[in-house]
Amino acid sequence: MKRSSLISKILILFLVALIWGFGFVAQQVAADSNFSSFVVVCFRGLLGSLCCLPFIFKEKPWKDLKFVFGSLFAGFVTFLGYLCSFYGQMLTSVSSAAFFVSFEIVFVPFLSFVFYKTKLLPKSIIGAIIGIIGLFVFTYKPGEIEIFSVGNLVNLATAFFFAIQICQVSKLSTENKPFSLAFGQSIVVFILGLLFIPFTGGFGNFSGSFIGIGAIAYLGIFATFITLMLQNYGQKNIDPAIVSVILSTETVFGTFFGIIIYKDALTIQTVVGIVILFIAILICTLDLKKIFKSKKKENIER
Repeated sequence: MKRSSLISKILILFLVALIWGFGFVAQQVAADSNFSSFVVVCFRGLLGSLCCLPFIFKEKPWKDLKFVFGSLFAGFVTFLGYLCSFYGQMLTSVSSAAFFVSFEIVFVPFLSFVFYKTKLLPKSIIGAIIGIIGLFVFTYKPGEIEIFSVGNLVNLATAFFFAIQICQVSKLSTENKPFSLAFGQSIVVFILGLLFIPFTGGFGNFSGSFIGIGAIAYLGIFATFITLMLQNYGQKNIDPAIVSVILSTETVFGTFFGIIIYKDALTIQTVVGIVILFIAILICTLDLKKIFKSKKKENIER
């Protein structure tokens, strides 16, 4: 892959993380507006699939049943990820949820190696470990992170399901059907969410929750349709382990939005965590062998 192409894809993945980062705020607003998790997930899927629908006819995904079932499976794990994310954040805190969800960067390399037959690169493992350290420093607040609480086990399940989604999208993105892949995921999220709504208190009071409706609209259009499209393109032909580390910066962006909107404090601990995380990203994305060889060659020529 050309360097310029790699850089553009990395920037696109950072944009996905930024949009998802604001999704933490939108999700909290929807929860505070008394919308149940299934209502939020259902309408998130509905808006995402409606946005994709006009474009899938050109791609004709129905001609490739393997692709169709693959995208539906991606939708199933995406649904479980959205659901666990919503419940996990409700049962714990934003910082605790953000930290445990970031464990996807540990799951992805091993899931990709075992089930998708990709190489387990040493730099990906090292980057994942450093990334977890950075995210721990970034999100840690004394007394808020209890490893074996029910809420954090749900957060860990979120990381697992999103790790599978990243691996599955990496596999299917080579088919060049980005709208169909996004539609397959969104429609499954919508249908499964809709099936559970009657058993979880119904749709709630939409007329009195305009801010909550706006938050759901953001989650459906921006944090689902647009991000799935960008993710499908951005992670094509890129190691899923690298993708997961870059996407984990949604935690950083989510915190910055919290600082701007809720006037949260920016601490030295936060800055140190960000620095460590970006070191992890550099380790994952740079070809260190090539850099060292070129430096060695320059020194010899001198």
